[in-house]
Amino acid sequence: MRANAVGVALAAMVIVGCGSTSPRSSLEQAAEVDYPKRFVFVDRPGAANLMECLGVAETLVVTVDADQKLMAVRLDGESNPVIIWSGDASYVDASLLTTQDGWIRIERDLAGSARADVEAALGAPLSGYMFADGITPDPISVARSVLAVAGDISESEASSGEVTVSVEVDVSLGAVDGLDVESIPDLRFRIVGDQIVAIGARLTSDDEESFVFVWEYDQTAVVPAVAAPLEFTELSDVAGVIGTGGRRPAECALEF
Repeated sequence: MRANAVGVALAAMVIVGCGSTSPRSSLEQAAEVDYPKRFVFVDRPGAANLMECLGVAETLVVTVDADQKLMAVRLDGESNPVIIWSGDASYVDASLLTTQDGWIRIERDLAGSARADVEAALGAPLSGYMFADGITPDPISVARSVLAVAGDISESEASSGEVTVSVEVDVSLGAVDGLDVESIPDLRFRIVGDQIVAIGARLTSDDEESFVFVWEYDQTAVVPAVAAPLEFTELSDVAGVIGTGGRRPAECALEF
């Protein structure tokens, strides 16, 4: 759900115009700055320890190159990407799906049992990026878009100077530029200075553990280059062995 549903809604938000009538806030100030065309962020699941131990979510590191319309996804703690998203297709590390090495090219309009097999082998978070409709927007684009459909906005400041801005979407708007506003989650932004350092998306709930994911940004991080593989295997050539790869189980221990 985190990558497939909410991620799609956030990606679609970049089509929404910026015409907020909400009171001026630290978020509006942060949304006025430009953001690098190539950036990296950490995608953490909500209720991380529990969800990762249950095997339903994992921490991912995502590199986005907006100029080239490319995106690379790697597992937290690993140095090489396992998913590369490009304009015409996505590529997956073959070892996740099969016993082979190299890359497998997968069309994003894949459907039926073939898509189900790939999604089952990869898991929901990686599948969300594999079959995404577009690259993930930068935090400034997300902020500008959600401000355009904002209802209540509240903010608080910690003793460290970090500001937290919570935005509730105004569902009474119905649809804006063809986007169903009800599909957009409530968001919480963490801001240090004039930089957005994290975005948390959560479902409507009084439970603080209801966060679907948190995206963390660090503009001082080294941003690796992203390139689509030149050599790869077509999915049709390995369709019979999908699911034989070496996805490892989550390594953690729950404390009660």
